[in-house]
Amino acid sequence: MNLRRITIFLTVAKHLSYTKAARELYMSQPAITKNIQEFEQELGARLFNRKGNSIELTPAGKLAYSYSSDIDQLIQNLTYELGLMNETQAGNLCIGASSTISQYLIPPVIAHFKESYPQTSISLASGNTSEINTQLNDDLIDVGITEGHRKLKNFEYIPFKDDEIAFISHIDSPISIPDIFPKTTLSELPLVIRETGSGTREVFEKALKQLGLTLADLNILISLGSTESIKSFLPGSGAIGVFSTSAIRKGEQASFTFSYLKEYRIPRKFQFVIKHGSAHKLAREFIRFSKRHYNVSS
Repeated sequence: MNLRRITIFLTVAKHLSYTKAARELYMSQPAITKNIQEFEQELGARLFNRKGNSIELTPAGKLAYSYSSDIDQLIQNLTYELGLMNETQAGNLCIGASSTISQYLIPPVIAHFKESYPQTSISLASGNTSEINTQLNDDLIDVGITEGHRKLKNFEYIPFKDDEIAFISHIDSPISIPDIFPKTTLSELPLVIRETGSGTREVFEKALKQLGLTLADLNILISLGSTESIKSFLPGSGAIGVFSTSAIRKGEQASFTFSYLKEYRIPRKFQFVIKHGSAHKLAREFIRFSKRHYNVSS
């Protein structure tokens, strides 16, 4: 069996698009089509059906996808272990991280990991926690890093790093609030929060529930799709952002002030997420490396 065809098939199945697969693999679309046809001939089964302008996996295609994913992971682990024998680290790793983590925390880790193990190939996809869970469940990524409290039964969660949600103002804001304020003040504050599906919002809503409140009790000016959007909205707006303290880079610290609720701080933990039973050895090595980078005990 041609292993290259397995890679091509998995890439087409991942995107459900010959065009996107061709772009990712740096191949022409006719070459992709030819390889899929040859793979179908080799297996004696049709793997894709055309549905309007899109394609979908056939029942045989879904079965082939399951087995091909297992074969691909075995090859990844073989590459990894051969690398260990040669005192190098090698293999491909697809990481999905929620936006706060992908923007502020994980890029330095990837840079140092690549510096330590130059033979590895790493890609990073960003999305909110719900999107990362979906990508992991669909085998589009090997490991996720999320920030929500919700736990799904088919995933294994590995603690990564502590974080905290704060009420953050820009120094140019016409509104100022104390460093510590009571929950009775909370409903009066003009707030900018993250969008539905974001781990930050999920943690904030859970904290409100602990206080006997809901978002309907607050003065929500707008919800935005990224922390960077909130940070850009704050200067001169008279609004207060609700987001992670980790999202303020060192060079920005003088431009923002942090406030916290008197009755309830809003801590959270970033976590690695992998599928239960995942044997992706490079993913687990990256998890260990990341925890060492931030001096987090196992």
